[in-house]
Amino acid sequence: MKTDIPSPPILFSIGILVLCLGGCVALESGETGRGFFDDRTINARVESSFFEDYVISGRPVSARTVYGMVLLTGRVEDESERLRAEGLASGVIGVRDVINHLETTQSAIEYGERTMRAPGNVERSAGGSLNSDGR
Repeated sequence: MKTDIPSPPILFSIGILVLCLGGCVALESGETGRGFFDDRTINARVESSFFEDYVISGRPVSARTVYGMVLLTGRVEDESERLRAEGLASGVIGVRDVINHLETTQSAIEYGERTMRAPGNVERSAGGSLNSDGR
């Protein structure tokens, strides 16, 4: 008894169809076996959202994406901008988590003031001698 085997062009067409449908499913879920490509795409979308935002645009903010987790670094003016950048990043499709390491200019100024006033700092007095008590 003879078994009917589909011709090679038909098998090739079926193979292409399966690959195309599999690719569509992977694109919708945001996950493929190629995390590097996906992370680059996610990272580009996050940075694009920063560029398009009228508040965050122009700030020295950068994003680094690994397995869908976005690390934000850089400096913004205040806490509201810090939270705004985090919200923009978390709104991008494919982002699983945002780790916000953005510094605010206000916190840097406050930290500097605390450091300058810390007890035991050695400062020069008006006469040029060194005082350990800041006078």
